[in-house]
Amino acid sequence: MFSNLRSYVGTYNSVNFDCCIYTRLVYCMKKVIRASLDRIEGDFAVIYSDDDDDHKFDVPLELVKGAKPGTRLKLHTENDQIKHIEVDREATERARDRIRKKYHRLRQGRHLKQQ
Repeated sequence: MFSNLRSYVGTYNSVNFDCCIYTRLVYCMKKVIRASLDRIEGDFAVIYSDDDDDHKFDVPLELVKGAKPGTRLKLHTENDQIKHIEVDREATERARDRIRKKYHRLRQGRHLKQQ
């Protein structure tokens, strides 16, 4: 698998090189995706990532117990599979505050005034 890469390594031991590359690949395969719970459809929760590419995830409802639409989530993935979903309470509260302020400004008509 790493035969092409070995030519760039020079004097490294083959075993150490494979171990180093394997460790780096495993490290890169684990990541946390920030996302929002959009809606619940039957036994599934529809989740959209915050990335620019807007990935959509349909996950079993039991993975997001206690969450409701609008809840901010952290999807812990490994090897492109969701291993654990965590509710991000701080991000959820910040998003709700931001929306509450926008709604308040709209109700007062402040969005019509020039800034």
